[in-house]
Amino acid sequence: MRKTLLIIIAVLVLLIGSSCSGSATEAEKDNSSALLVPDVVGMELEDAKAAIKASGLIVGNIEYVESNDTGKEIVSNQDPLPGEEISEGEQINLTITVATN
Repeated sequence: MRKTLLIIIAVLVLLIGSSCSGSATEAEKDNSSALLVPDVVGMELEDAKAAIKASGLIVGNIEYVESNDTGKEIVSNQDPLPGEEISEGEQINLTITVATN
């Protein structure tokens, strides 16, 4: 009887241990699909789009704001911010500064 009880306890410990290690593996898989948002602020729009696509992400909404400072379409802001971790295929929204002339 005592031997049977020890065998049951050993089997339970093995089952619990294997389910915990499986959970850790799933968590590692989730983290491995996270991508770092590239820094595209200061880039021309077409270069920023290429960098975002090359990172496995998608160009989201593009908002244009006028300024006297530039003659080109330059990224002045992005959301999410550079260095944040997001999932593959998520969007990066851009604010583009354009000349008023």
